[in-house]
Amino acid sequence: MNNKLTKFENNRGYYPSILNRFFNDDFLNFIDEKNLPAINIKEKKKYFQIEVSAPGFEKDDFNVWVDKDVLKITANDEKKTEDRDKNEQVLRQEFIPSSFARSFILPDNVDTSKIETKENHGILIVKLPKDKTAVENIIKHINIQ
Repeated sequence: MNNKLTKFENNRGYYPSILNRFFNDDFLNFIDEKNLPAINIKEKKKYFQIEVSAPGFEKDDFNVWVDKDVLKITANDEKKTEDRDKNEQVLRQEFIPSSFARSFILPDNVDTSKIETKENHGILIVKLPKDKTAVENIIKHINIQ
């Protein structure tokens, strides 16, 4: 039984094998994760909690769902550009739309029907309640025969 929350790892099959000789997994992980928001994963007695730090994102920018045993969190910040005056010229533009996707393999003891989420000032909080039977039976003694 898997009772740990783990990060979902993408299959790296799309990288040509010749590149694997020059770039190890640490380098590829750096490339993949440099634009991802920071996360905290906490385990309490009755639930797991994931906190995603995504400043600038609002409640309606996030999507959270479960696909089989994988929790998926995506966000897309498509701020519409403001109408500009015909005489206005933009010299530098650093406000650009951003998005991200994170996936986590859920432990067997998560009750997916009771997952709760909330957003608080750019931090998405996902509460993953543990199944009651899993909470009650954390330690099980097995008799030797």
